[in-house]
Amino acid sequence: MASRHGSSLPSKCLSLKFILCICALTLRIGSTDAWTGICFGEDGSNIPSRTQVVQKFRDLGITHVRLYHTYQGTLQAFSNSGIQLTVGITNADFVSALSSVGSARTWVNSNIVPYGSSNIVAVTVGNEVFTSTADNVKNALLPSMKNLREALNQAGPQICFPPKGRKPIWNGRAGNVPYFCLGTSMLQTSEVSAVKERGNVERQERGPDAENEVIESPSLK
Repeated sequence: MASRHGSSLPSKCLSLKFILCICALTLRIGSTDAWTGICFGEDGSNIPSRTQVVQKFRDLGITHVRLYHTYQGTLQAFSNSGIQLTVGITNADFVSALSSVGSARTWVNSNIVPYGSSNIVAVTVGNEVFTSTADNVKNALLPSMKNLREALNQAGPQICFPPKGRKPIWNGRAGNVPYFCLGTSMLQTSEVSAVKERGNVERQERGPDAENEVIESPSLK
């Protein structure tokens, strides 16, 4: 997964300077499904409108998009687009916003619950946390993830949005959430397993048994 501050694509490729990378990925969930996903931010200048961006993604057959934020306008632009979104909370925000289950629930109610039609399938906590942040941020990562998971559990049916022909994304159990990414650095703990793919390290929280492992959810089939 590319860093938010990586180089942009040449202008002749999609003419979207803020797109950081395009990768063909294979995600194994029961059977192997190949899909093309894009990571992008909105820190550039002279970029297309959000509506134009979403339409371009659809024209290109992009089915998965990673956002590094939960900007209201961006999430609204993806509403009913059919594109599956991974949204994130930044290093600067998650330490305080996810410091307790109560504060995490407030964040979920503000940033996830109102956007059921935007097809949010995953939440990332931080980005490159262990390579670019202070110790207090690193130490807060795992507790923040746990608080977020519990907050999503509590929200339950409020954030249930079954796309046509699919099972609900959220079903009252965090074990049914497709995955929780914890940035791109390694956590040495029995509750977290490291997954390396194409030189990338992501984290997934493990449930009490293998069946509850968060990263592989049948809801993405």
